Amino acid sequence: MRCKFIDKPFVKHSVYQKYSYVRILVISESPPPGSKPDFLYNLRHRDRLRKTLAKFFGLSEEELIRRLINRGVLWDMAVRCRPPSRRALAEMARRCSYVTKLVIEKLKPARVVVLGSVAKNQIEEVAKICSYRPREIVHDYHPLYVIRFRRSEACEYFDRLRRWLDV
Repeated sequence: MRCKFIDKPFVKHSVYQKYSYVRILVISESPPPGSKPDFLYNLRHRDRLRKTLAKFFGLSEEELIRRLINRGVLWDMAVRCRPPSRRALAEMARRCSYVTKLVIEKLKPARVVVLGSVAKNQIEEVAKICSYRPREIVHDYHPLYVIRFRRSEACEYFDRLRRWLDV
């Protein structure tokens, strides 16, 4: 059975076509739920995740996206379609597991950075059936969770994330 979704931002913004190679694969939660245009790779609209990352990495939002692409850091998501609500995330991530498996097997990243509990649950399932094993899989909080609930740890967290992403 197919998921209900609003749109497919990765397709809409040709994200996968922007990359000639992928060294590091980031898997976070999903595009922002609900009917809205914000999305990490959509520079024409404000996006909280992109703004937060750019601020802590000391880059403009445009430079952040350029660096990710140029350094082979693909910021993918456990749920690739824009979900209708946050309640739909866990089920959509479960249904997207086969896509995550294919992405890992085709792109063969050296490192996978898993951010957030939805992505962690998905990668644990995918790891059981995936034929390719990255050299390193690391897990941490989602950046927006850190900003909301663990602000005192933000500098340490973003330093760690910067090292993992080689940004």
